[in-house]
Amino acid sequence: LYQPFAVMMIQTGTPPMVAVLALAVVSNIFGSLTPYASAQAPVFYGGGYVTQAEWYRSGAVFMVFNLLVWGVVGGAWWKAL
Repeated sequence: LYQPFAVMMIQTGTPPMVAVLALAVVSNIFGSLTPYASAQAPVFYGGGYVTQAEWYRSGAVFMVFNLLVWGVVGGAWWKAL
């Protein structure tokens, strides 16, 4: 669904580079949350490389990390603007 969303964003006036980077960031942020959050995640989980407990634990760590980065760094960035 990456391409249809990128095309839709570009056709509604979003600059192409902003549209592509925005979708890339969003798809990478949610990819670690659950074993089925992204297309490649079921392969790693189903292959036994990562247990369910490890996956959800790392997903929680990444969630907290992303919240801190986007909240603290992003908040400071918006204040600087």
